[in-house]
Amino acid sequence: MFSASIKVKDNSKNIIRKLDKSYPIAMESLMQYAKDIALKHKRGNKDEDSILFEITITNNSITGRLYTNFDYAMFLEYGTGTEAEMPHIGHTETFIKSGYRYWFLPKEIADAKGKEFSPQRLINIKGKLFYIMFSTKPFPFMRPTAFELESEAAKMFAKSLVEQLRK
Repeated sequence: MFSASIKVKDNSKNIIRKLDKSYPIAMESLMQYAKDIALKHKRGNKDEDSILFEITITNNSITGRLYTNFDYAMFLEYGTGTEAEMPHIGHTETFIKSGYRYWFLPKEIADAKGKEFSPQRLINIKGKLFYIMFSTKPFPFMRPTAFELESEAAKMFAKSLVEQLRK
């Protein structure tokens, strides 16, 4: 036979209050860790504002969502043209005739989005400037982040939660 008794400093209401305050802090810690991993995997600009997270709290759940806010993220993640891992979204005549190897990006569109490419890529077609764009292989950063977190996320959340409850 086995018996045990445990002295509890806090009553159950205080423990529940502590838990309610600790969940968002633990989730924030986990999401910041996820963001750091994604930035580590990301090719090129490591601007922290390019990878964001949000935390949603309801009566019976807390959810963290990691995402990107830059428009070319899908192309970086899955590649473009002949190197793409997904179906092509471009339908221009040049893109199709080239066998999905190159296409033209109007300079004013690139400028409006703050994108800058090598001046050697600029071409003039009937008085209008274009950048010639080429296929690029995928440089995934969100998928490796998800795979890396798959086994760690629950453990990290629990560890952070325990740390908060000890305070």
